[in-house]
Amino acid sequence: FYQDRPRNRSIHPPWDLSIILNTLGAPPFEPIEDPTRVSLQMLTWKTVFLVLMASGCRRSEVHALEYESLTKDLKWRWVTLKPLAHFIPKTQLKSRGASVLDDVNIYALSTILPPDLVRDRATCPVRSLKTYLSRTEHMRKNKQLLFVSHLEGHKTDIHVNTISGWVRKLITFCYENVDSHTATLHGTSTHAIRGLAATLAFRGNSSMEDIMSACSWKSHNTFTSFYLKDISGMSKDLFKLGPLVVAQNIVNPQ
Repeated sequence: FYQDRPRNRSIHPPWDLSIILNTLGAPPFEPIEDPTRVSLQMLTWKTVFLVLMASGCRRSEVHALEYESLTKDLKWRWVTLKPLAHFIPKTQLKSRGASVLDDVNIYALSTILPPDLVRDRATCPVRSLKTYLSRTEHMRKNKQLLFVSHLEGHKTDIHVNTISGWVRKLITFCYENVDSHTATLHGTSTHAIRGLAATLAFRGNSSMEDIMSACSWKSHNTFTSFYLKDISGMSKDLFKLGPLVVAQNIVNPQ
């Protein structure tokens, strides 16, 4: 069946990453340090998106990240995240346990950018995560997960589908507020973030071993066959954004 009717694979992302990142660098997503100008909802959407990009993880893996196990550098130059002890990755057998999922290491753009480049730092996942943790500290009673509901009074951990819902709403919002009238949205897939992150890391000269480790792939064929994307249509705008944190690497998409 695979030979007679092969599965069609789109090599083009359903949405333009440059549109999303440019929107995240402007109001109502910035300045994130001012809670009167950036709501917790917008901060949550932004942080989830940037962590998905920076980690290269599946949405289920990002959902399972544990708050208590977070470790960081004293100057917030990096953050290490771990999943819940009982979490089993999608591609692993339950008998192997959670140890098969490596720690997630996310690096801050402050390690390579001077403080005056405010616009470039707007897409830093560590900066966003630091602010998010501060804003949600009072909401973490009886919750294990890194990400919590932005609704006051929500007493339980969020569902994995909530992550996808936030991302879809974010992408839709960005396209509804983009200046260009020619921008066309072909879908709001959360899973596309994983492919874009790996592709940008690959184009940024990250080693295949690092990409495979970040994305938990055992074979490079998985990446080249299913996740490698054609980003030529957005590369010009991405170049203007400066360095990005993708698939646990810092790259400059030029």
